[in-house]
Amino acid sequence: MEALLDEVERARAIYELAISQPLLDMPEILWKAYIDYEIEQREWNRARALYRRLMQKTQHVKVWLSLANFELCAQNSTEHGNELGDVGASANETETRAAVERAREVYREANLALRKSNEKEQRVQLIDEWKAFEEEYGDEETQMEVAGFEPQRLVRSRRLEDEAGGGWEEYVDYIFPDTTAEQPNRKLLAVATKWALRHEHSDDDDGSDTNDDADDNTVLSDDATAGGEAAESP
Repeated sequence: MEALLDEVERARAIYELAISQPLLDMPEILWKAYIDYEIEQREWNRARALYRRLMQKTQHVKVWLSLANFELCAQNSTEHGNELGDVGASANETETRAAVERAREVYREANLALRKSNEKEQRVQLIDEWKAFEEEYGDEETQMEVAGFEPQRLVRSRRLEDEAGGGWEEYVDYIFPDTTAEQPNRKLLAVATKWALRHEHSDDDDGSDTNDDADDNTVLSDDATAGGEAAESP
């Protein structure tokens, strides 16, 4: 047993040394091998910690999906329910529900992260996988939650610039409901901020006339005012 433990620790040391190298040709393969090794050892917490360390280096959707699948499959408690009769079966059902919820939380976390990074195509891939997950393990409420994130697909055109003189190409853009809903709020905030700044300057200049309908880019030059006063002086 001690020799086996020494071998495991030695393997971990090798993996740690390898992933610490600054230049790796295919680091994702090495990280996956390390994670798979911990899963083979049934070291769920170690594998989970490796995923989180990897998340600090990349937020790619493939890593998120791999983590969600890991949480769904990882068993943290009873492993021999069939040998324990009804008690074991009940424990397995509890663990399965817990695993489903852990995976669901990963999908939610990934959706938020990809939304912030504006990785539209990766987010579409995530939502498609999440939708399939909820169809198998979820209920009407969780399925509606995912449906609320499904984007509208739009075909747009954009200009190509190349040596041949350019041209146009069509591409698919995605409009997500949660980002679209924020646009009016952002515009309202911008208007409110502009209004506050305008009235703040108005209070500072009690003797000046302010035209609220003037263009925001039109300002009175202090140099021009000073020049006018100098012209009137004898």
